[in-house]
Amino acid sequence: MFPRAPSIIEDPKNPALYTNRAMARLKLSLWDSVITDCQSVFALPVAGAGAPASQLKAHYYTSQARLAIDDPDGALSAGLAAHALCVATNDKSLAAVTAVGEGGTVAGEGDA
Repeated sequence: MFPRAPSIIEDPKNPALYTNRAMARLKLSLWDSVITDCQSVFALPVAGAGAPASQLKAHYYTSQARLAIDDPDGALSAGLAAHALCVATNDKSLAAVTAVGEGGTVAGEGDA
């Protein structure tokens, strides 16, 4: 499902394309695919105006996926990375990311 999307083929260095697909996969409970898409974001150079937001979302989605596959240590690590990026960039998603770290909502409710 969701093979290499035409937009990703056309622009493989655009992290937003991977995070968009990761979010779709998150809502479909395709946990391993979420993690794979997020790892693609982490492999890209961090540059451009949207890069911090894409990195933040990738960490946040990774945290949710790892929690769903019963990997609490991986979820915590990714969640803390998302939180650190939120704080560093004063992102509006800080409350949602903090809620997940406190056992709050998961996919679909309060997405970053």
